Amino acid sequence: MHITDYLWQRLQALLPGELAPHEASGLIRPCGHMPLMQQRRARMIINRVRLFATLFAILTPLWIAVDTLTLPFPLWLELAALRLVATLAFVALIVWYPQESRLRSAYRGMATLFAIPTLFFVASHLLLSHYQLAGVSAAIGTGYAFLPFVLLAGFAIFPLTLLENLAFAMPMLAAFARPD
Repeated sequence: MHITDYLWQRLQALLPGELAPHEASGLIRPCGHMPLMQQRRARMIINRVRLFATLFAILTPLWIAVDTLTLPFPLWLELAALRLVATLAFVALIVWYPQESRLRSAYRGMATLFAIPTLFFVASHLLLSHYQLAGVSAAIGTGYAFLPFVLLAGFAIFPLTLLENLAFAMPMLAAFARPD
């Protein structure tokens, strides 16, 4: 017995009657899904991209108040500028993103949604690295380091296969793992 067969049997034992062996490929790769299912997944992804872009467009500028109260003047102003640029990018995604129900369009929207905070993370990390923060400022500065984990957890709300998750996670992980 191959290790993959053994692992598959153990996984099926956790979910009896949930998934037939021939259905497993639908969880691993996006190819081979029925057209109706592809269209439905695309619509779900696009709707969730728009929802989260809206939430980020609202919450991103609100955090400027926290930065203003806890970080030194030149730093909070630079971060505020970054936050406003990110907010405009989220608004642009909401307003101008097409509503077509195709996976290619859904992938593009999702890539854009995750690229905005990824770029924000990289830029904010570069800014924060020039400052020696202490006390509450250090705690807020450290909070910025958790953004990658929040983004990766965000994949859970999207109906993606294993290979799709890996394809979206790898560029983000590469951006977060870059040498300082």
